[in-house]
Amino acid sequence: MREFTNLGWPQTPYAAGMRPFAKKVRLLTGMSIQWADEGTGAVPIGAAAVFIPVHRTASRDITAETFHFGYRTVAMDPDSHRTDIPAFVDGILVQGRREAEIIGWHSFPDDLHALHSLLSTPHAGIDAVGAAWANRAERERSTALLVDTARDTMRLDSAIKAGGLDFGPVLWQYRAPDVLQHVYEDLTAPGVLAEDLVWHTQHIGAAALMSALAVALLAGQEAERLSWAEPFDVAQALRLAAWDTMPLAFDTTPLRGN
Repeated sequence: MREFTNLGWPQTPYAAGMRPFAKKVRLLTGMSIQWADEGTGAVPIGAAAVFIPVHRTASRDITAETFHFGYRTVAMDPDSHRTDIPAFVDGILVQGRREAEIIGWHSFPDDLHALHSLLSTPHAGIDAVGAAWANRAERERSTALLVDTARDTMRLDSAIKAGGLDFGPVLWQYRAPDVLQHVYEDLTAPGVLAEDLVWHTQHIGAAALMSALAVALLAGQEAERLSWAEPFDVAQALRLAAWDTMPLAFDTTPLRGN
């Protein structure tokens, strides 16, 4: 499994000494998992978490050029085990359930159902957040506010449009199901070339990061902690934050082969 991050302490994103933020910040966390079809069912091929500083009660106005956020995003590679990505997600949720200010996810029950079909042992973070999700209005003391950005089964694409977010004409293609399926099949084919491995893992990492960032922004908007002038140029914010860790994904050229 390949990981891309701009955090100095990625294993403990909520710790007091984490970077790139100052100490003692409240973090909104947006989560996403990318899936492909392995023939007998869905398999996770990438996941990401985005961490955005927010105020305890007030809304923070952001712009693409000055927007500051942390992230961890992972992508499968030919040596990955099918439980690696669920373990990554679980590790963040174990900490985030009590340390995050807000956890946002788009249609978490759908991902939860797919995760449970893969996991043969309990996973504390996934199980605890999953149990709390159905009764999000009854928030347990000292736990994160849980926000589902699906808004009564709204597609993520529709929620993004309604929220005034703009990914531009190129980047949003990365997370299209048919595109990710093709990447998955290339990665699992015998004898994948080293240069293709680099490209495909960055592609998956970028797709997961884009979805997680969209979810984080929408969750912050819904919780009245983030605001922006529409349209918000998410593509620019992503390139400024991630061009150095995923340079093949966040240049300005169209997808390879297009």
